[in-house]
Amino acid sequence: VSMALIKHPGRAVVLGVLVGTALTTLLVLLAGVLAATIVGLPISMLLIVGLHAPFIFGIAALIQAARATLNPSAHELSITTGLTAIALVLPLLLIGLVSPLAALLLFYALASPGLGAAILNRGGTVPVA
Repeated sequence: VSMALIKHPGRAVVLGVLVGTALTTLLVLLAGVLAATIVGLPISMLLIVGLHAPFIFGIAALIQAARATLNPSAHELSITTGLTAIALVLPLLLIGLVSPLAALLLFYALASPGLGAAILNRGGTVPVA
């Protein structure tokens, strides 16, 4: 997935933003309808967690793409991967302390290219051409 992000960044960003917008719109609509009932409240919580899983995968793909760009000779799990993850996630946490909404929007913006790249190569099952 990270190679798809490196080779086709424009397509990954556009596709990620479109899918991310569709998923968040779907989340707001379904959670609003489900929250109207007592039984729907636990289901809406599961829906929120489930719809954020692709975004977390997108962040992981972005971390791997940044690691491959910064240090191509490093193995999959290296100190570069850890430092890249810290450099990407730490600002989100610090901004979240001041403005949670801004941190959430930044999270979606950072995860969208990785999400688009995952869709481009079908979750890593299709080689990047």
